[in-house]
Amino acid sequence: MALDLWQIRRQKRMTIDELARRAEIHPGLIKAYELGERAISASDMERLAAALEIDPSEIKELSDPPPRGPSRQAPPPSYDSGQGQQRYDNFGGYDRGAGYAPRYSNYSSRPAYGSDQPRQGGYSNDPNRQSGYAPRSGGDYQQRPSSRPPSRGRTDRPPKKSGGPKRRPQVSPARASQIEHLKTLLVRLEMSGDELLRLAGKPLSMLNRKEAAELLTTCQTMLSERKPEKPKGKRQRPYLPESVDEHELLYLTKVQLEKRPLNVTLFNGETMQGTLVGFSPYALTVADGDGQETTVQKLAIAYYQAPASVAAPVNGTEESEIA
Repeated sequence: MALDLWQIRRQKRMTIDELARRAEIHPGLIKAYELGERAISASDMERLAAALEIDPSEIKELSDPPPRGPSRQAPPPSYDSGQGQQRYDNFGGYDRGAGYAPRYSNYSSRPAYGSDQPRQGGYSNDPNRQSGYAPRSGGDYQQRPSSRPPSRGRTDRPPKKSGGPKRRPQVSPARASQIEHLKTLLVRLEMSGDELLRLAGKPLSMLNRKEAAELLTTCQTMLSERKPEKPKGKRQRPYLPESVDEHELLYLTKVQLEKRPLNVTLFNGETMQGTLVGFSPYALTVADGDGQETTVQKLAIAYYQAPASVAAPVNGTEESEIA
């Protein structure tokens, strides 16, 4: 039996937006289908059936609109302004348990001014009747104590101390490690006690941390200035077989400056001859007669020498062997 579209949608627990996303149909068109405003087209019927996972024959082509929900209760009747209206001060529902009574019974009107009927207010024609109002302030009236805080001009506050010069922070004395380092540097600088006193301005035991740090910086600068400058490539002795010591440095420098031919013999038996262009602790660069430069690593060189007929001996020999 075919059912309305809105019934099937509710059975599947789907909203209109979810059904619209699945069926790829505008939500407003689905709402029109459910209200019965228009019949479902054939193409939309297939899409809705696929989205609801049912057969198209189970959906009515023209749905009946869904029933409306229960009507709301009628609002309570407005306040009756007819004959049953009472005065606000005699209304029966106004604070019934408080025991209030109407000011004027039997719906009588107020007494006119100048009449002999006593009033029920605060004023009365009876001179013996006491008024219910509080008396005004008179001579016997005691003033109520004030709850305000005392004035800021109170005298019990101690006077504020006048600002004086601030104390300077106390500098800590020099650390023991600074003193020991200074003694080591002074020994290396070969400074006497008088020179130290002239440099520091006070004994070491009286220096603070800042002064000791400044003195350490001065001593280290003086020590670095006293060190002799080492020539490039100069060593006391070679650390490795391929390193350059002072003898090899002088020999290669002389050969390069005089542009003497250099014969190089490699470990594999090959030989090469040319002019020394440059060298380093690990390689030689030789240029042949055509100007082509070749760099050879010293690890591959067995020995190199300059011709004895051209070169003068250096330290009694013209041959330098690396092995």
